[in-house]
Amino acid sequence: MTPTRRSLLAAALTLPAAPFLARLARAAAPVDVAGPDALEGAIRAAAPGTVLRLAPGEYGRLAMQGGGGTKGAPLTLTAADPAAPPRFDRMDLRQVAYLTLDGLDLEYRFARGDKLTLRPFTVLGATGLTLRRLRIDGDRPTGVSPVDDGFGTGFGLSLRDGTDLLVEDCEIADFFVGLHASRSRGVAVVGCNLHTLRMDGLKFAGIEGLRIEGNRIHDFNRSLDSQDHSDMIQIFTEGTTRPSRDVLIRNNLLSSGAGWFTQSIFMRNEVVSKGGGAEMFYRNVTIEENVIANAHLHGITVGETEGLTIRRNTVVRNARSEGAQKNAALWTPMIRVAERSRDVAIEANVVAKIVGYENQPGWTVARNMLVQDVSPIQPGFYETVLTGDPSDPAGLRYRAGGPLDGAGVGASRLQG
Repeated sequence: MTPTRRSLLAAALTLPAAPFLARLARAAAPVDVAGPDALEGAIRAAAPGTVLRLAPGEYGRLAMQGGGGTKGAPLTLTAADPAAPPRFDRMDLRQVAYLTLDGLDLEYRFARGDKLTLRPFTVLGATGLTLRRLRIDGDRPTGVSPVDDGFGTGFGLSLRDGTDLLVEDCEIADFFVGLHASRSRGVAVVGCNLHTLRMDGLKFAGIEGLRIEGNRIHDFNRSLDSQDHSDMIQIFTEGTTRPSRDVLIRNNLLSSGAGWFTQSIFMRNEVVSKGGGAEMFYRNVTIEENVIANAHLHGITVGETEGLTIRRNTVVRNARSEGAQKNAALWTPMIRVAERSRDVAIEANVVAKIVGYENQPGWTVARNMLVQDVSPIQPGFYETVLTGDPSDPAGLRYRAGGPLDGAGVGASRLQG
């Protein structure tokens, strides 16, 4: 029997309404928020998919307990005027879902009594959170102590117990630690600019599904008289009950620049090295296409891992950043992998030295080019394979006609 128009209409009315409502919400007109006094009410009244455009001004603390949008229809807070973004001095987001912050300023200012490890911008238990085009600005206190005065303090971003967290195109500067994330699934830090930090850039523990891609981490403002252990990217297991896994570190620029030396990519597995079992090995780690110009032996250091690929990275020494001690080996970054790691490939990298390979079954070490800046008459001398200055990697390239030109070895971005 041919369906009647009435039966077709009835069938259409019984279809799930959620997709239609989600499309309707996404199409809703933006809501203008006149200032800080109107923001709390606007958030409470906002339906999924609403875009709140915030007028310029000082908004104080951004606090949310629950709330947000839905998958495919997030609640968005953005600047009404991108040239004059709204400014928040604290952020506390707890159990929010499908929330996007876009083009806002988070600006921390030190107050007497603030601890070095203060976390002014925290996210706990979020799902589907996007932080995009934020300027996250810290402070350099004075009048505290000789090792603290003039150096960044506090944590720029602190993320914990979350799922599907994206930090994209953000600038993070003048903190003790740029970003710390732990006990989370699906974390991505993409296209960010981190600089003038005191100790660590990006710091992670207990992450399942981590992507660190296309970031610039550079020119730290270090307190050398302190006990700081500085890393541009650090992943660790100390104090955790599960290792990070499914990690991708790709196409980042890590440059000490005009700052002091730091460790670059440092993934020591503290739990295993202190007697922990194979269940705490990192799992499925890929480190590729990164350019590292720094002055510490830990260029790419990875602890006990099962399933590790390190390929097409260029790791060179920036002599301008080395310390006072006369020890070339200490100031030359290398690739170092824990000997007990399994299923390892170290291929097509440019680096001074590779440590850890002793013909273990399941390891592949091939097509790596060893380079150095000590002796012009020895193979791999920088001036024969590179042009430009490692202290300014924007101008660093593989020398035309040299052994790296078109060789498919090292980071592709340096191919002229």
